[in-house]
Amino acid sequence: MAAEEIDVIHDRMLTNINDRYDKTEGKFMYDATRPIAIEMHLGQQENDMMMDKVNPRTSYGEWLTYIAASHGVNRKPGQKATCDNVVFYFVQDEVIPAGTMVSTTSGLNYFTVSDVVCDEEGKAVVSIIAEDYGEDYNVPVDAVIVISSNTDLLQGATVTNESPVTGGINPESDEELRQRMFERVQNPPSSGNVADYIRWAKEVNGVFDATVIPTWNGGGTVKIIVYGENGEPVSNEILTNVKQYIDPYAGSGEGRAPIGANVTVATVTNVVIDVQISGLVVKDGYALEAVKNSINTRLADYINNLPSRETLTDKYLEAIVTTTEGVKNYVDLKINGSNQDVTFTDEEKAIMGVVTYD
Repeated sequence: MAAEEIDVIHDRMLTNINDRYDKTEGKFMYDATRPIAIEMHLGQQENDMMMDKVNPRTSYGEWLTYIAASHGVNRKPGQKATCDNVVFYFVQDEVIPAGTMVSTTSGLNYFTVSDVVCDEEGKAVVSIIAEDYGEDYNVPVDAVIVISSNTDLLQGATVTNESPVTGGINPESDEELRQRMFERVQNPPSSGNVADYIRWAKEVNGVFDATVIPTWNGGGTVKIIVYGENGEPVSNEILTNVKQYIDPYAGSGEGRAPIGANVTVATVTNVVIDVQISGLVVKDGYALEAVKNSINTRLADYINNLPSRETLTDKYLEAIVTTTEGVKNYVDLKINGSNQDVTFTDEEKAIMGVVTYD
């Protein structure tokens, strides 16, 4: 129950006091009971907050972490981004100490993981790891160019990353954790059924969903297709982590999978979807290019968020075009050069290509 307003509580208190006392504002009875009403209101607010914290459907943060853990579901911590090809240029035989902080110009910080000595060309190659977890720390080549610590010791040195910094994964969100917790409660652990394999896969950092194909290559074989956010492909590192977590040595039972289960882990392949729209006519008062941009945005939003296994229908894309503000008419719409629907397998994911107009 939501906390009552202070005036509601106070009015009820005053009503319960005998009318022979003066209860008008500024009098003793009014002034003596007002602070009590305020404290009761605050107490109700605290109670409401506590109910939200202990209710699995409304809990959040560390409270949700505790509740999920009590059901055997631990929040995925995320992963720190790394790069093994960070190059310092300094003086021959000088040491770049482990723990040296380097940064991007936007302020993302990383640390070297070991001491390294500059060679005869003044070059030293070292690995770095991000200061914190998350995808924000995944940056392209030549983004890490600032030396942020040991600046006196390394006066005149320069640094850059000659390969991208990758592997950063965000900590699991409250809603993702809540969903996994409910799945665990609704599908209790078994002896290695489909629900078990899906749950095990989703316990790995970077996996948002999974499909399981039993006996896909004969008895005892299991294929798990794992998906990243919005059904996107995951990296080879994540595929390896899933395999190691569930079935590190085929059929040995040393992972989560039972003895005799030979597990193969795969992810989706992107299928590029190009759309061709012919004879587009816009309503009076609308700019053609602005309407095209709106169509492009709506098509991309739908196609990029289409789950694997779903069918991309020609009629649905036509509906997107016709309901876009400013569209008066058009002649034809083709998907990858055809008016046919596109069906995807468990291992295919649609991504937006280009939209052309003629």
